[in-house]
Amino acid sequence: MPNGARLVWRPGLVIGHNDAAPYNAVWNDDGLVRLMDWDMSGPLVRESDVAWMAFSWVPLHARDVAEAEAEGFSDFGDRRLRLELFLRQFALATMVATSPQRGCSRCCG
Repeated sequence: MPNGARLVWRPGLVIGHNDAAPYNAVWNDDGLVRLMDWDMSGPLVRESDVAWMAFSWVPLHARDVAEAEAEGFSDFGDRRLRLELFLRQFALATMVATSPQRGCSRCCG
């Protein structure tokens, strides 16, 4: 979208972060605590936030970009495995959130 352009709310959109990347994550010893820096949030289709998260957390950047950014990911051979894990976890979270009665019995009872 051009700078300053905004999506108009319509059914099917959610309020998304639009920059849910490791550099906007707050961690403690137990794991991820929250995402910060919500200045780019706004209406979007859920899949666009998921795609950006996969791109930035796996990461799917070109090797020279990921290395230059010093993001801590240097094992490029396991990107496919990390992407598959990310997508499986997202699918499980989506299933639990949208159908609690069909959710995982180990975590949802």
